[in-house]
Amino acid sequence: MAMNQLTRHLLILIVVAGAVFFANLGAARLWDRDEPRNAGCAREMIERGDWVVPYFNDEVRVHKPILLYWLMIGSYTLFDVSEFTARLPSALQGLGTVLLTYFIGRRLFNPQAAVWAGAILATCIMFGVVARAATPDSTLCFTATLAMFAYVYTAFPKKDPAASPLDRPARTSYFPVKLWHAVLIYAAMGLATLAKGPVGFIVPAAVIGMFLLITHLPKIAPIPLHVRGLERWKMLAGRAVRPFAPRHFLRVLWMMRPITLFVVVMAVALPWYLWVHERSDGVWTRGFFLEHNIGRAAQAMEGHGGGPWYYPGTIILGFFPWIILLVPAFISAIAWVRRRDNDRPGYLFALCWACVWVGVFTVASTKLPTYITPMYPAMALLTGAYIHRWQRGEAVPDPLKVRLAFGILAFIGVGTIIGLAIAMHTTFGGGQWLGAIGIIPIIGAIICWRLAEQRRREATMIAFGVMAGVFVLTLFAVGTPVVDRFQLSHKLLAAIDQNSDNPSVHSFGRLEPSWVFYLGRTINEIPKGDYAEAASFLEGGRERFLITTLDRYERLRPTLPADVVNLETIPYFGREGEIVVIGRHAAVATN
Repeated sequence: MAMNQLTRHLLILIVVAGAVFFANLGAARLWDRDEPRNAGCAREMIERGDWVVPYFNDEVRVHKPILLYWLMIGSYTLFDVSEFTARLPSALQGLGTVLLTYFIGRRLFNPQAAVWAGAILATCIMFGVVARAATPDSTLCFTATLAMFAYVYTAFPKKDPAASPLDRPARTSYFPVKLWHAVLIYAAMGLATLAKGPVGFIVPAAVIGMFLLITHLPKIAPIPLHVRGLERWKMLAGRAVRPFAPRHFLRVLWMMRPITLFVVVMAVALPWYLWVHERSDGVWTRGFFLEHNIGRAAQAMEGHGGGPWYYPGTIILGFFPWIILLVPAFISAIAWVRRRDNDRPGYLFALCWACVWVGVFTVASTKLPTYITPMYPAMALLTGAYIHRWQRGEAVPDPLKVRLAFGILAFIGVGTIIGLAIAMHTTFGGGQWLGAIGIIPIIGAIICWRLAEQRRREATMIAFGVMAGVFVLTLFAVGTPVVDRFQLSHKLLAAIDQNSDNPSVHSFGRLEPSWVFYLGRTINEIPKGDYAEAASFLEGGRERFLITTLDRYERLRPTLPADVVNLETIPYFGREGEIVVIGRHAAVATN
């Protein structure tokens, strides 16, 4: 029996995304600093028998809401605590986001564009990173995309497969009429609020709102060609702010059922927020909202700042290797929106999805590449639609631009070989051969260029997709275990375990969350300059151990008892200097 199209597409995406997200998922130790914090928090909640208040290192963890921890607790309960089980929820949700993107693409465009979009999302670098990390980013991506999926399937009419792209789109309000449809959309936003906080409903609602503001604008005559200079710029500026005219804005806002939004989001998320506020005596609420929401928006925290070009720059790396097609895809999408063809609503919605998400986080002072990963499905949809039209001959780029694109891909491959080799040598002193991963895009560029010259468009894109999949799979499945070999903190912790059955451990001047996670006990931190407290701690008993930097140990050593020695020294992973653990040998302790 022949396999139908839907089953075939889903099988392709499950195989591709499954390989990229799950291959060697637990091979590398948890990466400092966020992974062990999140993984350790879920474990501490199990140990405490507390499913409400997040704790890490015996302190309330105020950084993120509860949803990821609940998912990790479920994973630990089923399969025990490990690197794989800590990352399993992210990988499963990454796969779910790929499949949701496919179904969104089917409704907005067509099945062929949709399967390309899913494959693109699964094989770009940044989405692979979040799908393989024990962080809330994959959870936010999944829940935000779930909200977009619910919106698209309840607000966009089904397309006639036989319709031409030049046909006018069906007339619709592009917001669901039935109340329960709106409830589904906002319930997904409520889950996103449990995943990352208010951003989980504010930004998805803003995406939908911007799309509706533009879609429902009254038609006006184009600017006459004879209008030039300052007058033309004034008219363009006026049209740019038309969507935000007060009466129009309020009309669209009311159409979106704001009371329903508030009630549903609060019904899903508020019970836990109130519960954790009560159980933590307000500590979690103050820390999360004042520091990690208002604080991060108002000022750059932990050195994570950047200018207006920060996110366009991170997209160049994060959307690699598909970035060489993203720019023409954006340009073409804008042109197709202006043509008002049958796919116009889909292009407009994807553009709003991408631009609103980037715009919101560009305004915020604290910036991280992972903050905008929930808009990666939108970029994948635009790129997938562009590829499908190019294969059908509806988008015909200049042959010179095609050659240039594949030339850039090959150039980036050369840069990868050199850059990775240098980075591995200067940072870790070994593993330079990892730069050979750059050969993959070079070979892919050559094959794609030859196929494009022969005008074999479908074969060109299939070859590009295979190259992208092999590249990211090699990067994650081979590259991360190689880098992981230079994480040597387990030697520090083994030195403690070998010399004490019930150690008391402090750190001095530096505390990495992975030490807490892998030691499996609380590590108290002594402030950087307090050498007297560090010495006093070690004098207080034979079961005491101190983790610090080598330079601090050298300065501290003259003040220490003679039997307190350096038990282990390791290079500081990813940083200059060395880390030591100091204490007493077990043989000394038994004398």
